[in-house]
Amino acid sequence: MSQDQITAPPWPTDSAILARWTEQRRRRRLLEGLWMRDLSRRMIETVGSERARAWGEPTLSINPFKTTAQELAVLYDHEPTVSHDRVDVSSLATAISMSGFWSAMQRVQALCIGIREYFVRVDVSDEQRPRYRAVAPDYVITEALVSNPSVPVRVEEYRLRDSIVAEGQKAKKIWTIDVVDISDLDHPVYMVLSGDGKTDLSGHYIDGARAGGEYPREWRMAPKDGELLGRPILPYVLYHAQQLTDRTFDPFEGIELVDGTIDVAVLYQMVLHSFRDASFPQRYIANLEPAGAGIETQDGIPRQEIVADPATILMLQQIGESDTQPIIGQWNAGADVSVLEETLSNLVARLAQDAGIPPSDIQRLGGTARSGAAISLTNEGKRKAQRRYTPSFTVSDKRLVSTTAIMVNRVGEMMQGARKIEPMPEGGYRIAYTRIPLSPEERASLRDDVIDRANAGLITPLKAYMTLNPELSEAKALEDLASMTTRPGTTT
Repeated sequence: MSQDQITAPPWPTDSAILARWTEQRRRRRLLEGLWMRDLSRRMIETVGSERARAWGEPTLSINPFKTTAQELAVLYDHEPTVSHDRVDVSSLATAISMSGFWSAMQRVQALCIGIREYFVRVDVSDEQRPRYRAVAPDYVITEALVSNPSVPVRVEEYRLRDSIVAEGQKAKKIWTIDVVDISDLDHPVYMVLSGDGKTDLSGHYIDGARAGGEYPREWRMAPKDGELLGRPILPYVLYHAQQLTDRTFDPFEGIELVDGTIDVAVLYQMVLHSFRDASFPQRYIANLEPAGAGIETQDGIPRQEIVADPATILMLQQIGESDTQPIIGQWNAGADVSVLEETLSNLVARLAQDAGIPPSDIQRLGGTARSGAAISLTNEGKRKAQRRYTPSFTVSDKRLVSTTAIMVNRVGEMMQGARKIEPMPEGGYRIAYTRIPLSPEERASLRDDVIDRANAGLITPLKAYMTLNPELSEAKALEDLASMTTRPGTTT
């Protein structure tokens, strides 16, 4: 089996899924540093194979698409706070934190922003320890209900597993498909198929297909009144860069930035080529030759050699008895590298604007003008990115915490020994992201503005307090305000 066959699952036959996978995989290559072939192909398409070879080995050192995604991914720079209005959920929050999930989300958010969607698979060990695995969307086929197309009810994930071999034989890697289907809540299904989808391998990998009442217990909510079994759930949580209402995936959003990144990388190869081969004057002589050349032998081949150095005088002599006037001259540099670099930076800055980053949010780097060639957001730009992505990621983070709580509860019910985590609520969680800190001047301005609006009766004391302390829940803010009004020297 070739390396390509190992690293890429079988291509789907559905043309729409194939187009989605192709674009998502291209974006993932750009985000993971695996786009050398994409760049080489675009260079040949743009300037031809001969000029591409003359430019030399391409470099991946300029990638506005990746830089933009990384700069916008600021929600998880600090660990979010998980809370519940009615119950202390610190033990669950600690378990999620100890799993390394929030730190892993720094990378997953950048991937999600670039690819537009990303999955996280949730599992819980027999000791109630949550585990999370990021799953690229170009390994997944989904189905969703027409009434809620942004949330899948069936997931098919292509996974590499060791092949089934006889004892003593060496296993090889093969593609399999994990199928989890809750489209029929009364008959959920979990099975493992071969990579071509034709053979049921459930008996080899999960002790047989798990359907109906055999659906994994840890993937069910607590039974409600009158229910024998709880409602089934998927162990997958789909993250969207932007919440959708009419589809599950949005793989072509922002394709201009993706294409523009590869085009700019081609132009950057031209800048490097010009700097290396065409940024200096080209000198020439006619009807002259260097005088005093010595004979050197290299690899058995004699060759004439003369040292040309700023500290030496280069002697030239006329060739033969020719009466032709010798000519010495030079051509100007073939390219102005500074102009090329400025043009390239302007193009990259324009790409950043197309990605939703205004020029005012790109901070000054060094002594140069605001440069798009090395995108770096100001703190205000990062706060705008937080506000932009908080709604969509909050929805998925709440779903992930609830899914974790459900699994932790079910595993706890099946444990023989004492629980490590007591039963947790299976919904109603709050997620608070740490804001990019304000400068002293920004804090003073915000405080004065809130106090002025509160004194004028334009906002309530609760709204004012929560604006200054956005990490607090409404219940906690009310509790704090109540405690303030009952202190000595205060009025209610």
